[in-house]
Amino acid sequence: MNILRQITQITIGILLISSCAKLPIYQPVKIEQEPSTDNLRYYKESISYDIFYDDNNIHVHLVASDYISQVKILRLGFTLWLDQKGKKSKDIGIIFPQKQPVNNSRMNENRRMVEQANMNSQEIRKILIAQLHSQFMISPKIMTLIGLDGKNSEEIVNTELEKSDIHVSISFDTLNNLHYKAVIPVTKIFTEEKYQDDIFSVGFESGAIEMSSMGAQQGRSGGSKGRMTGGGSGMSGGGRQGGGMGGQGSRQGGGGGAGPDKMRSAMAEPIKIWFKVSLKPITD
Repeated sequence: MNILRQITQITIGILLISSCAKLPIYQPVKIEQEPSTDNLRYYKESISYDIFYDDNNIHVHLVASDYISQVKILRLGFTLWLDQKGKKSKDIGIIFPQKQPVNNSRMNENRRMVEQANMNSQEIRKILIAQLHSQFMISPKIMTLIGLDGKNSEEIVNTELEKSDIHVSISFDTLNNLHYKAVIPVTKIFTEEKYQDDIFSVGFESGAIEMSSMGAQQGRSGGSKGRMTGGGSGMSGGGRQGGGMGGQGSRQGGGGGAGPDKMRSAMAEPIKIWFKVSLKPITD
């Protein structure tokens, strides 16, 4: 019994330490015009990102350089979370792009292509990336705003037809990198007086694929009303500071050169990156 009690106490202690882990704190770059994505300061594997601000808005930029990360964003849904309490609350968020219906026949076809040639094959990679980008370009550009117009509010916006104070977009460069950009008014983030201390947190979360023991694939998107939780234990933390942009092929992560087994395993891990932002100078 004593051994069991000790194990229980140790387990509880580990869980408490994990839950209290502090998020990294970044200071955004002050800008006067549209920021450049040529030199993003932070990255996690194949995801590079940075945050900027002007007098009225917060600008979030993210670049995904590899195929698997782009699948998670474009097909499995992507949410930008904003928490004015500086924690990991999911009361305020922007879902864009939306999770797409799983096309099992196309996914099986892509899997066969990967099985016949290693993902390091530039030809295979180009074909898969081209399919992914073309499918996104013809899909509706729907944005879901959660909690940005009041507590528990939810608004659906067609970004190609409707105007909104929130601006999000996805584009692709000549190297096939995915560029995600969001512009959010500061007044949409700080809505409660007692939390207006110029520190808030940002979370990037994608969906993931659930694999059965037989390799069947099913999209995962937890929560209600289509809210995507991203589940699992994928990319966490806030990345680390680094020079240059991961989208130049220098940091191919997330299974960019993996075979079919590693590719399936990587698909099961959602993108998960959280960090704090301080609009005031950071002091020790």
